[in-house]
Amino acid sequence: METSWSVSPCFGCIQSPCCHFLPVQKKSFNTKEDLEYALDILNHQYIELGLYDRGYWMIYYNSQCAYYDGASTKCRIHDQDLQPQVCKDYKALHCWYKKAFSSSESTTLIRFDRARLSWLMQACSYDDSGEMIDVPSWDLMLNTLSGIPLQRINPLLEQAPLLLGLKDFDQTKGLVFEYPVPQTQSQWALMNFRMNFHGVSLFQDKNRWLMHLHSPVVEELCQSLYGKVVTDFEDMSILNAEQFGLLYPYPGQAPYKFTRH
Repeated sequence: METSWSVSPCFGCIQSPCCHFLPVQKKSFNTKEDLEYALDILNHQYIELGLYDRGYWMIYYNSQCAYYDGASTKCRIHDQDLQPQVCKDYKALHCWYKKAFSSSESTTLIRFDRARLSWLMQACSYDDSGEMIDVPSWDLMLNTLSGIPLQRINPLLEQAPLLLGLKDFDQTKGLVFEYPVPQTQSQWALMNFRMNFHGVSLFQDKNRWLMHLHSPVVEELCQSLYGKVVTDFEDMSILNAEQFGLLYPYPGQAPYKFTRH
């Protein structure tokens, strides 16, 4: 095990951004209302937005993987059966995370907090219906935002109290994101990877999955767009380790190995 870790490209990575920045959901923001919603979720702790040079956005949850050893900066299940398939398949020799989340600004991903997004909202032009009709160029955003320091987030380093039922959901203490039921092995593996991060709870019914993030609001600002979150939670049930494995949707294959600590 030690030999395997010592030759891994991840050996010596002090920041370990792949173990602390969980990609939650890809988004497309095309209206002023979309950006107002983005501004609202940025008022929640541990949340950051990333804008890719390809034009789409990603919501990131700044939480630590349960299997990350902060003292040694080492994965405690590296190269073991419990290690998520997403981690096993990651091309660590050409690590995108290091480039995107290093101390210097990336040229392919722009990271946003509330201050940076507030600038972008003012820099965009909108028509009468609120649709964006003009946005700053990529180079202008890079140059301007380099002068607006990103507010660094202290990640969630320990398991928060998990939400045991969505009927108890408090919009000031967390965020909920909806997903279709996983249909492919890669979708299943990605959901399994997400569930290993502190503060994540997963719920399901026959038509959809919901992921709840422990993410209290910083200030009581988020009121106008809470209606965007899903609120019909009565029939949703939480997934535990055994249920997650039994739901593996490939007949004839072994149950999926759930890796929640």
